[in-house]
Amino acid sequence: MAGEITKIKDFKLLPEPIKDWLSSTRITDLISDLNKKLSFDDEERIRVIPTMILRLCLGDLAPQNFLNELIGKLKLNPMIAKSAVQEIFESILRPIEVILRNELNIDLKTTMAEPEIPTLKETGLPPLPPLRVPPPILPRPTPPSSAIASREGGQPPIMKVPINVPKQSPVTERVEKDNLDSKI
Repeated sequence: MAGEITKIKDFKLLPEPIKDWLSSTRITDLISDLNKKLSFDDEERIRVIPTMILRLCLGDLAPQNFLNELIGKLKLNPMIAKSAVQEIFESILRPIEVILRNELNIDLKTTMAEPEIPTLKETGLPPLPPLRVPPPILPRPTPPSSAIASREGGQPPIMKVPINVPKQSPVTERVEKDNLDSKI
């Protein structure tokens, strides 16, 4: 059911399941874990995500503006912000998604709209250093046996292989000796 988002002025007027979920210890733990992942330690930054979730549920913040507002308020890298919004959607808002859509006309699918990526000047963030890609590590070729010999004292390794030579009979030896004597 597409239509105008229902704006609610007071938390008490939200549907019961939404109020119960938003005030549960489970959601407090999930938001706390997300703030730790993002390394937020100051009170001002810690309050941004729960405030934005509440504003979204009250209809004060359109889902399609959630990501850009998160980037702007927290001065986050757009990719980190997108990851944070995915986690907010999956772990925090998913349990109340149907109620938000059916009772308040808030379609959370639009929270993942691509952000308008601000320039570095707009974010106030310092530029990233250039990416230095190390050269690939290639496998070392196997050195030839002459290289191995030069490392081991200059001589190639000697392999001893047994050779089976048939023994000559005494008659054959004498004939060969006579043939040699006659040639001399």
